[in-house]
Amino acid sequence: MAIDTSNRHEIAICRLSDGDEVGAANVHIHCWRETYSGLLHEEFLDSLPITLNRRIEFWRDVATQMAAGNGRAQVAKQNSNVVGFVIVGAARDQAFCECGELQALYLLRHYQKQKIGYRMLCEGMKQLRELGFRSAYAWVLSGNPATHFYLRTGAQLSGDKKTVYIGDRCYEELALRWDSIEHLE
Repeated sequence: MAIDTSNRHEIAICRLSDGDEVGAANVHIHCWRETYSGLLHEEFLDSLPITLNRRIEFWRDVATQMAAGNGRAQVAKQNSNVVGFVIVGAARDQAFCECGELQALYLLRHYQKQKIGYRMLCEGMKQLRELGFRSAYAWVLSGNPATHFYLRTGAQLSGDKKTVYIGDRCYEELALRWDSIEHLE
């Protein structure tokens, strides 16, 4: 699926809705390939396009969960094309049970460094505040270049780590924490 990159500044951030699943799945795969090249094994990254149908199903499940009130998902769109997304909700980790969780934030590389990612983060944090949270956390893959972005927004490395399996290999994730999300609006 080709994504229109003309007029990059006309980006709307809106609630995930019916019909966004294919665009979100496409962004999900492209961002993994852009962001994690050199961090994850290339065989796995090369196999991602053949998982598009699984990603579409994942996004249908996300839409169902959001409709049931289990978190919030927003998409960044240029015209009708999804170019990024943010998913937030209650903590999935007991160690952070008082926090909201930034579960995912992905933006196509072409749209980065234009404050769109910051707008998406702020929208996600606004959604967490509406759910009653005043602090948040996120897991990031060790070496993820987005870590610097999160640190600039006030997150701090919490010192928590976990091992995750991606494909058939294990990797380390680091927890970032925003003690307050009030300033992110």
